[in-house]
Amino acid sequence: MAIEYHRDGLWELPEGWVWARLGDVCKQPVRVDPARQFDDQFQYIDLSAIDEGKIARPQTVSVAHAPSRARQLVQEGDTLLSCVRVYLRNNVIVPSELNGAIASTAFCVLRPSEVIDPSYLYSFVHSYKFTNVLVPLQRGNSPPAVVDGDVHNQLIPIAPLAEQRRIVARIDELFTEIADGETALTRARDDLDAWRRALLKAAVTGELTREWREAKKLSSLGVLNQITADLGKKDVFTPPPDLPKPPTGWTWATLDQLASIDSGQTPKGIETTSSNAGDVPWFKVSSMNESGNESELKFSKWWLNKAQAEKLRLKIFPKGSIVFPKLGGALLTNKRRRMGRAGGIDLNNMAVVPHPMCADYLWLFFLGLDLGSLSDGSVVPQLRKSTVQKILIGLPPEAEMKEIVAQVRAQLPTGSDCDLVAKEQIQSAGRLRQSVLRAAFRGELSEQDPKDESAEGLLDRLNKQDDVSIRPRGAHGPRSADVIRAMS
Repeated sequence: MAIEYHRDGLWELPEGWVWARLGDVCKQPVRVDPARQFDDQFQYIDLSAIDEGKIARPQTVSVAHAPSRARQLVQEGDTLLSCVRVYLRNNVIVPSELNGAIASTAFCVLRPSEVIDPSYLYSFVHSYKFTNVLVPLQRGNSPPAVVDGDVHNQLIPIAPLAEQRRIVARIDELFTEIADGETALTRARDDLDAWRRALLKAAVTGELTREWREAKKLSSLGVLNQITADLGKKDVFTPPPDLPKPPTGWTWATLDQLASIDSGQTPKGIETTSSNAGDVPWFKVSSMNESGNESELKFSKWWLNKAQAEKLRLKIFPKGSIVFPKLGGALLTNKRRRMGRAGGIDLNNMAVVPHPMCADYLWLFFLGLDLGSLSDGSVVPQLRKSTVQKILIGLPPEAEMKEIVAQVRAQLPTGSDCDLVAKEQIQSAGRLRQSVLRAAFRGELSEQDPKDESAEGLLDRLNKQDDVSIRPRGAHGPRSADVIRAMS
């Protein structure tokens, strides 16, 4: 069958390029019955085998236990495009070591013909531009999927074959540079995290203010006595003999001596809204983001009416409360937040309400605390109130607490700004890759060489070899016109 091609399409193409239907420039893959194809076992590729653009987990399956979807015989250079939830872009190009493997029918197998380079084909169908065309064509809900015909009916820009190879080489070069940049940014973030942890540790161990303290010669005993008296704490904490001596003027205290600690509640009949029309913010575990900035938790995604909160006798924690989930093990480390305003918390959260005298200092202490390491060893790790109450804290004099907070705040914003920039740059790497692909398939990534055989010339030659007439260039049959309208 002749390959229909034309110059008109979704965007203007360079000289020597043409538009063609994807199904026309790909060969039909072979469908087989593994029981007839193999004697004992075979390598099987299903959707779960794909991880970040690679076939990371192929299965070795016996013929007797072959899945019903194991029907597509693939070869090196084939592009496997996931027809299920296409927005996940679970696509891959088959490597040489999996030549002759069997792929699931959940993939559309795109086998390039002589007119298209395998890596050029994969790069195009893996682009967001192509994915976004397929998304509205998905059918069903469990799960949504496209069929092979939906994929085959899309248009692809065909460059001269020599230029396709130059484009692929340039894509690989630029993607390698982007990956190197991501690695450097990740390393920088790791270094920044290490510096932040070191700064917070120095703050709460007294090392940060050692010289300042030696000149002042203050004591924290009066501070501890005032805090415990204000909070009505009568139990006296006796440090164990093996506890290291605190810095001069400091004393050991338990968190229970310095704060009120309580769990949240979620009574029956509670109604929340996702707008800020309510009076009281309600903090669920699911609404707590991962930013470490203390200003992040000023508002919640969920709100309560004040009258309803009073009727249900909900606990409303004051501004400045330190909130963290009780469940989740290591996840607790990244999900502690200080409330920017008074609000309620659900039963999966715990709140520490510090005495005002040490509130800012305790927030710094919690920023450097690995809460996940304190969870119990149950099947679902849980942080218990009794454990939180016993957390030991080195308590400085009031003046030194203020000095510590001032010094940390003077240094942390710079680190936070750098961290934010690094996050944004890492996130932008994906957008940069798509920009590279956009330029590639518009002919903007490599120079055109007039010596190259044009795509038109190549298609004409192949069509003549098949001894089949060619449709006039620029004339669209019903199929091509429908495709252009669908992709526009």
